Amino acid sequence: MSNTDGVTVVRDDVVAERAEFFSGPHRIAAVVYTPRANAETTRPGVVVCNGMRGIKEWIVPRFGEYFAAAGYTAVVFDHRGLGESGGEPGSVLPQGQVEDVRNAVTFLESRPDVDPNRIVLWGTSFGGANAICAAAVDTRVKAVATQVAFGDWGRVLRSTLSPAAMQTVVDAVATDRRQRVHTGRSAHISPDLMLDNDESRAAKARSAADVGERPELTFTVESVERIMEYRPEAVIAEIAPRPILIIGSAVDGVIPFSESESLFALAGEPKELVSLPIGHYDICEPPGSDEAAQLAVDFFAPIVLDADPVTGADTTSR
Repeated sequence: MSNTDGVTVVRDDVVAERAEFFSGPHRIAAVVYTPRANAETTRPGVVVCNGMRGIKEWIVPRFGEYFAAAGYTAVVFDHRGLGESGGEPGSVLPQGQVEDVRNAVTFLESRPDVDPNRIVLWGTSFGGANAICAAAVDTRVKAVATQVAFGDWGRVLRSTLSPAAMQTVVDAVATDRRQRVHTGRSAHISPDLMLDNDESRAAKARSAADVGERPELTFTVESVERIMEYRPEAVIAEIAPRPILIIGSAVDGVIPFSESESLFALAGEPKELVSLPIGHYDICEPPGSDEAAQLAVDFFAPIVLDADPVTGADTTSR
């Protein structure tokens, strides 16, 4: 790995560069991955959306690199309130994250190396939910690929938490709601309360190898309340007729495969559902991540390689 003028060579065919953009008043810290050598004047762009407590140093770098090696300009970033970005620490409101994704699209549009008619969204887990909701209202997005996403987070909690653990979350939200109307402030709790499973605990422990030891992450309870109300399946139909790929896992212990099936059932055509027999976080680490990323690259290829350069319309007979 070498660094020249702020550009880091992360592999033989890919470079990375730190960047930033604004989402409302919030400065968003980002990293842009590009092919090291590419003869095209402009290339497709992809916004890479991380999971609920993800930051740009965890999980998404390998996908940013994979897309760049495939000929994309890929941007990964810290949402407002997370990592190095501005905003209230731990305020993880889905509506704000969707705005961050849309502003990442605008950021890509502004780059001279990106064709604004060939921008797509990719997201894992909570990032897949954000990608769905952003694309549903933003027609600049030409296609979406998600992996291990969900249609209704409240339903996920009800199906994966024990009754006692679920009641703890419900009680915390109710108490905080009453407190907020008198103080204007929300308490903080650990997102581990919503991710009370062996897969998430193991992944959190492994993340230290990627991001190093950091202060314990907490969310505002208001964020937890809004996350529990988050239902991307309610808007997924609005993406059509733009294509969507939904990758799920039949052995996912964090987000049941039934969530992928629900998203697929409610999505409009064209759509594709794939099941990989690996865990929720295994799909984010080699070799599972390579297989999942290649599925997305193959899915996007007809859209970004055969789009009309003026209108962005698909010129193939999909």
